[in-house]
Amino acid sequence: MFTTGMVYTMFNTLFGRWAMIPTWGLMVLLGNPSSGGAVSWPLLPSPLGVVGRWLPPGASVNAQHTAVYFRGHQHLFPFAVLAVWASVSTTVFWVWRHRHPGGRPPTP
Repeated sequence: MFTTGMVYTMFNTLFGRWAMIPTWGLMVLLGNPSSGGAVSWPLLPSPLGVVGRWLPPGASVNAQHTAVYFRGHQHLFPFAVLAVWASVSTTVFWVWRHRHPGGRPPTP
């Protein structure tokens, strides 16, 4: 949830009030069908299966699936994907935070 929230905040900083469109496109339109939640990755078309592992919804589903069905054998990869998305989004927000709609104007 933190990662998805930071991705939205990053897009909000970059695109302003239109941030919901790229967030929805990335997380819902592309992320959910390729996440492997409803249909396992081997059954998805190849491009969706590859892309889904690198998006936050797919990484989250992968981590939850492994935790439920293979206790004690967690993989680092989904957590690394979530950490990279969160850190890149936080960095973009931090660097351009003056553009964020809720940001304060710079003091003279």
